[in-house]
Amino acid sequence: MSLEASQHATMPIRLHGKSSLRLVFIVSLASSALLMFLVQPMVGKTLLPALGGTPQVWNTCMVFFQGMLFLGYLHAHYTGVILGPERQAAVHLAIAFVALLFMPFGIAQAQLMSPNPAHPVSWLLQVLSLSIGVPVFLIAATAPLLQKWFARSRDPQAGDPYFLYVASNFGSLVALVAYPALVEPFANLDQQWGWWSAGFTLFVGLLTTCALLVRRDQRAPISESLAPSSVHAVDAVTPALRARWLLLSFAPSSLLLGVTTFITTDIAPVPLFWVVPLALYLMTFMLAFAAKPYIHPQVALRVQAFAVALLAAMALIPGVARLMAPVSIILHLAAFFFTALVCHGELVRVRPATRHLTEFYLWLSLGGLLGGVFNAIVAPMTFSQLIEYPAILALACALRPMGDSISSKRGVFLDVGLPILLLLAVFAAMKSSLMLGQLSAMLGVVAVIGTLAVASVTLLNFSVRPLRFALGVAALMCVLAGNISVLSHESGTDEYVTRTFFGVYKVSRNDSLGLNVFSHGTTVHGVQYADSGKSMQPAAYYHQAGSFGALFSALAPLLKERPVAVVGLGVGGLACHGTKGSTWTFYEIDPAVEKVARDERFFTFLRDCPPRSEVVIGDARISLRNAPDHSLALLVIDAFTSDAVPTHLLTREAIAGYRRKLAPDGVLAFHISNRHLKLAPVIGNLARDAGLVGRVSVLRPATDTNPLIASPAELVVLAENPASFGTLSGSSEWAPLPSDPATRVWTDGYVNILRALF
Repeated sequence: MSLEASQHATMPIRLHGKSSLRLVFIVSLASSALLMFLVQPMVGKTLLPALGGTPQVWNTCMVFFQGMLFLGYLHAHYTGVILGPERQAAVHLAIAFVALLFMPFGIAQAQLMSPNPAHPVSWLLQVLSLSIGVPVFLIAATAPLLQKWFARSRDPQAGDPYFLYVASNFGSLVALVAYPALVEPFANLDQQWGWWSAGFTLFVGLLTTCALLVRRDQRAPISESLAPSSVHAVDAVTPALRARWLLLSFAPSSLLLGVTTFITTDIAPVPLFWVVPLALYLMTFMLAFAAKPYIHPQVALRVQAFAVALLAAMALIPGVARLMAPVSIILHLAAFFFTALVCHGELVRVRPATRHLTEFYLWLSLGGLLGGVFNAIVAPMTFSQLIEYPAILALACALRPMGDSISSKRGVFLDVGLPILLLLAVFAAMKSSLMLGQLSAMLGVVAVIGTLAVASVTLLNFSVRPLRFALGVAALMCVLAGNISVLSHESGTDEYVTRTFFGVYKVSRNDSLGLNVFSHGTTVHGVQYADSGKSMQPAAYYHQAGSFGALFSALAPLLKERPVAVVGLGVGGLACHGTKGSTWTFYEIDPAVEKVARDERFFTFLRDCPPRSEVVIGDARISLRNAPDHSLALLVIDAFTSDAVPTHLLTREAIAGYRRKLAPDGVLAFHISNRHLKLAPVIGNLARDAGLVGRVSVLRPATDTNPLIASPAELVVLAENPASFGTLSGSSEWAPLPSDPATRVWTDGYVNILRALF
């Protein structure tokens, strides 16, 4: 999916012969891949703050890079056909020198000042195109062009230049690992963009050197015969073959984004997780295109069938993915890895003769682009839930090679009929398990396990027929969509589901507790009692006996009839800690969240809570600039993307902006409850840097309390003077805020997630 992902070798690198020309080409290709894989996380990190830190920002950035890949390959293919190699090289070098005129590259802060939450995708693509479009386009076109240039040389390996793509993959993987481990922890964004610009200058020098060396060392026009390692390649390029190339590249590209979004939204929102699927994706290309099959195609097919069958069967129980998160993550990654490996292995099997190489990669780049567009743009507009991931997984199963299976009308009839029977059988079995579970929990569990075992074995038997296997996987996903579950830890029914650029939101009704529950991904962001007599009673994180209850009780004298601001709306439940006569302003980036909060079928906090509440749509750091300076008695940072706190709200620059809006005796509060990051020391460093005092609390309810009624909330408070904390200063439940002097203060240009993660 990424820029160099579809460029891989069929031969190992051999440097015997001391070919300086070959070495220059290898270094040039590795440099182009290194630059591309470094700029991708830099871009994501620069743009994430402008749109609330949602993972969809990363997906949209990937669409941009896939689009540049396609345009670059289009340039590499058609300028060679129209202009010929000499003039093509001149045009490419001219683009390179034009790009140098715009150095240093980067995304100017001014471009980020007015994001459009209503049309975030178009805004992101516009910013990217205007800021780094030209250099990225140049790098995108370089790999196929360098291959063509090398093929015109007198080097002994010029007849089969595929080996050069080993260097591309090496550069890609080095950058992928190096950025979070070596670059991000030690350099801020301004430094990173400066280094990248310098690296781009060196790359242009290498590119020019390659062109001059080939011109000096040029041999006769490229032979139209097949390269030695490609004697079994497909010679006749037909529309059907092009369509297969397209689908075989589309499916893994879509799955890469799909599995990343699914795991970080529905299972475990782990920071930097995108690195793992992307590394696996690159590895599948390397393994599939290698001269020696380190994983035999038949082994890959069998493991894929087993992993997908088990995954589809487990999907029948939605709650088990989070209850068994480590096992589930491994299974999803295994299914993705072997599915991508099978697809890329098929691409190798049906690759064309070398004279069609640029066209082959052009279709692969188009498939990768369409996969990214489908996940980042089409799916959020079309589906209310993350169903594109299982749907494309089923499509990828249909692309498995047929082998020696006989195609007949009877076979096709069974390919369709047997999955329908499986769907009906599993649906009936899950219904029966539900009834048995009402009689005995043990009987229900045994019945479900039996159903999963039978479904898995049946799918494995289907795997010899690609269409039958794909429809069988889709059948089990249909059962999942029906919400048939006896082991889900959430006992409730979905009343409302919507999806936007910022994620999937769900309102469910828990009849046993009498609650309406609002969730974003895996995290509950608001709860209200359906009973009108208890509807104003705060619950979940905001319950009266928890950290928030203690905070508002201690600050009651300070807050009386004074303005309060909250970053992050949820359903507005925090307002019920307010008092009559005060004005509360909620800052929310997604209009869909406000729509849910004002839907009186489910939530009435904004209407009924004592303060007068208003909602401002937009990123809080930008919207807060319009608030009067030194006016707020309390500013609460309560913003999350699923379970993750957006890091751009926890920087030196953010703290400075908050302080400008707080009254001299005002209090700044951060809600930092999350599963993976230790954020209290991060805020402690910020407080020490700003000269503020701070305290932290995690008041835990009784162990037998349902978390929807009362759950622990980790809360940090900062102020100019300890007196602003009221009775919190003397409370044993509010400890001094820790800091970590060994680590740097987070800024808009420097955030070290790894340090906070471990």
